Amino acid sequence: MPRDADSILAADFPDVLRKIRERTPARILAGRAGAAYRTSTQLELREAHATARDAVRAELDLESAFGAEYIKQWNLFEVRTEARSKEEYLLQPDLGRRLDEASRREITNRCSHETDIQIAIGDGLSVYGCCRASSFAVAVA
Repeated sequence: MPRDADSILAADFPDVLRKIRERTPARILAGRAGAAYRTSTQLELREAHATARDAVRAELDLESAFGAEYIKQWNLFEVRTEARSKEEYLLQPDLGRRLDEASRREITNRCSHETDIQIAIGDGLSVYGCCRASSFAVAVA
């Protein structure tokens, strides 16, 4: 997060406060212009909000994320939760916590019970920071 505009205020901060601000993305001691944030802080907030909205709406595409060769090498396949879309997931998050029946059958058929580890990659609320998902890719070794 750019804080060049804060450099004037930062010069007045004791060292401990400056160190705290350097170690966190939180907007602490951001300063104000009257009752509102300064323009630079307000623009940073709007940019962060837009980035978060984009992350929530982003979809995971296995082929573009990993490439066809990687998918084939690791035998990746896609399964789905009971949430049929991001919109439905956002309105009913519990649906994103349960695989649909067809996906459960596919995992049972394709995944070995003898395997020590199997990896699921989800595209939940944020492709960039995976949460509970509406779509998964499962690697079978």
